[in-house]
Amino acid sequence: LGAIESGAPDASKKVASLPAGSAYRTLAALRLAGTQANAGKRDAALATLKPVKSDDPALQAVIDARVARLLIDAKQPQAALSLLA
Repeated sequence: LGAIESGAPDASKKVASLPAGSAYRTLAALRLAGTQANAGKRDAALATLKPVKSDDPALQAVIDARVARLLIDAKQPQAALSLLA
């Protein structure tokens, strides 16, 4: 968790090493993307979140909303609308 919160260069690898499809991996990716976005690394945050999928519809809605916010910040409102439609 410390590597993710600090935005360490190997944080993405640590997230990817968590079991695929697990809630831990999904939540770690959300946390890492938040850290990246707060550090002004929007493109890195998008790269972290775009491939993340969850079987839980509520959690997937959170992921989609965060990706949409990042897309809007990246001046891609149509992509954001398409994602949320």
